[in-house]
Amino acid sequence: MAIAIACVIFIGNFVIDDYQTDRTIKEEGNIYVAESDGYFCMTYSVKDVISDKYPEITDMCRIMYTKSLNGVDMKMIVNGDSVQQNALVADDTYFQFFPAELIDGDKDKVLSGHSIVMSQSCARKYFHEDSPIGKSVTLDIDGNKLNVSVSGVFEDCKNTILPQPEIIYNFECIRQLRPGLIHKGNSTVTTFLKLTDNADVESLETKIVSQLRKDEYMFSNGISKDFRIAKFNDIPSLNKILVWDPFYNIIDPDFVNVFTAVGMLLLLFSIMNYISLTVAQSGFRAKEMATRRLLGSSNVGIILRYLCEALLLTLLSSAIAIMIVSWLSPYLSQLVGKDISPFADGVWQLELVFVVVVIIVLALFSGIIPALLVSRYKPIDIVRGVFGRTSKMTLGRILITIQGLMAFITVTMAFIMQMQVKHMVNKPMGYEKNNIISVKCPDYSDLYVDELKQLACVEKIGFLQVVPMSSGGAVGSFNKDGEDYKVEIFYGDDEAFDILGLKSILKLKEPVTNDMWLTETASKYLKFDSDSSMREFDVCGVIRDFKKGSVNDPDADVNPLVYYVIENEGGRYFSYLRNMIVKVKGDENDALAQIRKFYEKHELAAGAERIIRTFNEQNESLYGKETRNLILLTAFCFIIMMLTSLAMIAMSTYYVRQHTKETAIRKIMGCGKMQLFVGTSSKFLKLVAAAIIIGIPTAWYIADRWLSGYSYRIDNDAWSYFAAALITIVVAVLSITWQLMRLINTKPVDSLKKE
Repeated sequence: MAIAIACVIFIGNFVIDDYQTDRTIKEEGNIYVAESDGYFCMTYSVKDVISDKYPEITDMCRIMYTKSLNGVDMKMIVNGDSVQQNALVADDTYFQFFPAELIDGDKDKVLSGHSIVMSQSCARKYFHEDSPIGKSVTLDIDGNKLNVSVSGVFEDCKNTILPQPEIIYNFECIRQLRPGLIHKGNSTVTTFLKLTDNADVESLETKIVSQLRKDEYMFSNGISKDFRIAKFNDIPSLNKILVWDPFYNIIDPDFVNVFTAVGMLLLLFSIMNYISLTVAQSGFRAKEMATRRLLGSSNVGIILRYLCEALLLTLLSSAIAIMIVSWLSPYLSQLVGKDISPFADGVWQLELVFVVVVIIVLALFSGIIPALLVSRYKPIDIVRGVFGRTSKMTLGRILITIQGLMAFITVTMAFIMQMQVKHMVNKPMGYEKNNIISVKCPDYSDLYVDELKQLACVEKIGFLQVVPMSSGGAVGSFNKDGEDYKVEIFYGDDEAFDILGLKSILKLKEPVTNDMWLTETASKYLKFDSDSSMREFDVCGVIRDFKKGSVNDPDADVNPLVYYVIENEGGRYFSYLRNMIVKVKGDENDALAQIRKFYEKHELAAGAERIIRTFNEQNESLYGKETRNLILLTAFCFIIMMLTSLAMIAMSTYYVRQHTKETAIRKIMGCGKMQLFVGTSSKFLKLVAAAIIIGIPTAWYIADRWLSGYSYRIDNDAWSYFAAALITIVVAVLSITWQLMRLINTKPVDSLKKE
């Protein structure tokens, strides 16, 4: 019960935390975010094009999160120390738009001019107890510096999907330091809108996209195709989102529902097990209850006694559970992808109420059924021994069958989910994944390329715009014979081409900067003819198709792929080629450790935030949702099997109590131990078999529905069901063996003496 309550406490805290996330914005209900082609980031000019044109839009606000930008070295200098920016660039309406609490400063003025607003934790870190207001800070973007002053301090907020910056400043600062970031072709800005209560969103989307196709660069050139307005409340449930920036801690509503269902089932199973164990003990306590009845205790008194015992046991279990959940929270937080610390955040009152409700519900439902069962027996029947002969295992049989059914279904689904995840991870994508490590950094100078090449594990170094596991990229438009063709451009140098192991089918010349490798699909799409002049395409050859993103991405093949060659000598084209990839020798995990250690030596000097990961790790992360669900289901499966085993132990104890005399007589009549064991265990295994028979079509239906959501999927093979049935039966046999062997090995004379 303690383990089950610990899981329920964490799950309850997780659900409460998710419910409370951005509660103020959700309650307001009229804030929307613009989205196009699976991206929340669009160009800075989108707001300018649609502003003041539609009465349904009452206000707008743009934000740009510096941690979402690649290839730009963004620092701030405070008290002489240069550190990487964790900043939000926003319109001056930000503090009217979002419920960020200002501790100091005027929300109507803090984001005007050359000023910044600091978070409370940042202010304490750099200015300690002194007020930061009016203090000077230098913004440094790619070496361009601008002195600004601190105009306000805002309260840190963790319970949000919005970015959690250290500083916030306005777009005017960006315009002076790095105007290219808000250039008409750069999708770096997320646009929020406030709509009237009666706004027709679909009609508004149609009008806006029509306007954008006339007056906005990305839309008029066909690079951005669609435009949608999503309610802020609905962000976690949006489909076809390729990149979640700038939002963080996004929790899939389906995962919340699954987690909630798991919590409810664990509560139910805890109650069922307590009932099983209590009913199993009723035979041992029958004479005690008979004596209490004879001494004057009423039925109500017996019921209250059982309820009080259930409450005390639940309280003890809950105390142990709180210690368990405190220990497990960091590991469970990794599972759900969000930091959950029970009783440590701003909603601990709700969490405490939840725990109290769990204790009351468990105590009430756990105690009432055994109490009612025991209270209905007559004292004279118990004293005469009729209780032991007439009481049945009906309730226990039902509980064991239900738990066996759930155990079989969860084990089956765990097998199928594991195979599906492995199937997706291992699918050939047309490029190499083994022994390749990517290093991402804001600036080429922080990569120490020449020194890195000296490591024994490093074989070759190349550069890409994005790693192929990413769904990010660029769309190019070509005109051939008066017809427009759109392709997805995959930027990389010649070394990266070799590291990825891309296979050429036709090579026309040695590739140089601005040459293109056409994939087979792109070659057919562009009607490429190697015998004719294709100067407008600068084609160096044709390669086999390769696939970006995940295997189940329905939009990954919308545009044919082109590998666009840019030689990145000395980081000259780092704004295009922002990801360094390293081909390593030997064990890739050892090489990963060496490369991370190499950069740790330069960390203090560079102060850069580097992301160093293997291709295999990034490939597996594409299926993080499935992996989390698998881990959750496996943990749930383990707990269900444990609870089912305990229920079997409880009911086998009950059976032994009832059938001691019968077994002794059968042994006297010459029945052998093996015959007794088979005959006795079959009574339990029949229940497990019934659970499996019911579970097979149920599990098949659930598995088939789940697999239908994947375009690249495994077959719903029978062996998963066979393996799950075998595991369920083995657990059942092991659970009942100890008690049954005690019964079988007891001497008949000892059994009959007790009777």
